[in-house]
Amino acid sequence: MTAGGRLYASLKDSGELNNILFIFTSDNGLPEGEHGMVDKRTGHEESLRIPLVVRYPGLISQPKVIEAQTVTLDFAAFIFEVCKAPPLPKPQGLLGQSARRSRVLVAGG
Repeated sequence: MTAGGRLYASLKDSGELNNILFIFTSDNGLPEGEHGMVDKRTGHEESLRIPLVVRYPGLISQPKVIEAQTVTLDFAAFIFEVCKAPPLPKPQGLLGQSARRSRVLVAGG
């Protein structure tokens, strides 16, 4: 079992699983010669798509796949909103928007 699986099982056993916001994501991929490139600054599929998995029963009642795009800049705004924390000031014009508010992550938000 993976470390994530052990954490999940432990939280489930303790009865705290439904009180936890899980977010799983990763860095964007590094092309290893695809398209004759080895640089992730290109706009190819391998450099653009990263996984984003969210589990929080208080927000998402049924599993779903949403094809809409979101960016890591939005993660902090989303986490603060779910935790009912005041938003951070927007430094230097950063425009992160909660995926919940924009209905990207939660259909019918």
